[in-house]
Amino acid sequence: GGTQKTSFEKGEFVVGSTTGAAQAVFGDRIRLKGYSIVSGGTAGVIELINGTPESGTTLFKARTIGTDNGVESYVVPGAGILFADGMSIKYTVATIDMMHFYYA
Repeated sequence: GGTQKTSFEKGEFVVGSTTGAAQAVFGDRIRLKGYSIVSGGTAGVIELINGTPESGTTLFKARTIGTDNGVESYVVPGAGILFADGMSIKYTVATIDMMHFYYA
């Protein structure tokens, strides 16, 4: 049981304590301008999806480095990545300790 709670710049989400998780970050049209991910000690992949996790299209994938508490930050150049149908994420819970997304 239990839940994991992760805060974002705008809003929050709660996911179950499972090995994999998927959740909407923002439901409206947005542009991803950057992100910061803190690794949980094991390498993993995070998918950034246009739309819902169940039926959306993966627009961008990032990999965690696998070093415990290692931080990866990325600034998207130009206008950013457009998520016309909202942005969702999929990731393996054990590979990420914290995520921040910056969008406009």
